Amino acid sequence: MHKIIAWYNQNRRRVWVTILAVVVIAAIAYTLMNRMNESLQNPTGRAQTSRIDENSLNSVTMQSQKSAISGNNITSSQEEVNTIDNFVSYCNSGKIQEAYGLLSDECKEEMYSNVNMFKDRYYSSIFGSGKKNVTMQNWTGNIFRVDFNEDALSTGKVSSGNSFQDYITIVTNSEGEKRLNINRYIGRKNINKTKTVENLEITVTKKDSYMDYEYYTFEVKNGNERAVLLGDVNNLEATYLTDENGLIYKGRMNEIGQENLIVRANETKTIRINYFNEFSSSRKIKKLIFSTVVIGFEEDKENYDKVIPITFDL
Repeated sequence: MHKIIAWYNQNRRRVWVTILAVVVIAAIAYTLMNRMNESLQNPTGRAQTSRIDENSLNSVTMQSQKSAISGNNITSSQEEVNTIDNFVSYCNSGKIQEAYGLLSDECKEEMYSNVNMFKDRYYSSIFGSGKKNVTMQNWTGNIFRVDFNEDALSTGKVSSGNSFQDYITIVTNSEGEKRLNINRYIGRKNINKTKTVENLEITVTKKDSYMDYEYYTFEVKNGNERAVLLGDVNNLEATYLTDENGLIYKGRMNEIGQENLIVRANETKTIRINYFNEFSSSRKIKKLIFSTVVIGFEEDKENYDKVIPITFDL
């Protein structure tokens, strides 16, 4: 024991310097590990916001403060969640014009070009039987799953027949205001990519994404003296999308009609095609392909100039 005490007295400074160094290194390591864990839990780099104050919500109830897909804390702000709450409040109060005013311009353009269409196609089918109890949970990102259920207190009855589930996306318009995409509509992305082959110019102008599918819009200019056929509606792979894993998502050609895929000589035409591509926050679409574009097409005739594929890198 005396030897240990003597050794400690001789090396006191060295012992405490070593202890302090170990403590400092441990503290640094702990901080780095915490930051790494936060980065893994929030790979998008979007800052985690504080919990949503449910007491400030008037017409909706939050089922959870976490994303249903990732399990992480939601990143939506109080203002964003309040926008859905205000929309439901207006609908429950019969203030149809005010509710319509909270829709994005793209949502109006896609489905409800005027307030009467919104009333007939959305409001009446959900709120026509009376006030609704509404619960919501973040699905992923700025998309929320919203459940509308019968309000037994206002109707005096309990029924599951008038329940409705929607996915509502919160977006920001050009003026910085929060707006909503409803009825499973997610939003629009402008693409504006052009390919010119054989005097045929095709531009992918935009895509409109829904929870269950996507619409791509094309502007086609045919500079040939003969017609062009973009695809046969009976060919299931006349046009399709591919993702980073090479998986194929086919276009619903049968919804278009063969005539709409014919671009006459020196004609410019807008074509909209629906693709079987359900929403996924992790899937990356890499290419859009027209597999059999017929140059020099003539109806009811076998002869044509050539058949070519046209591919867009997205």
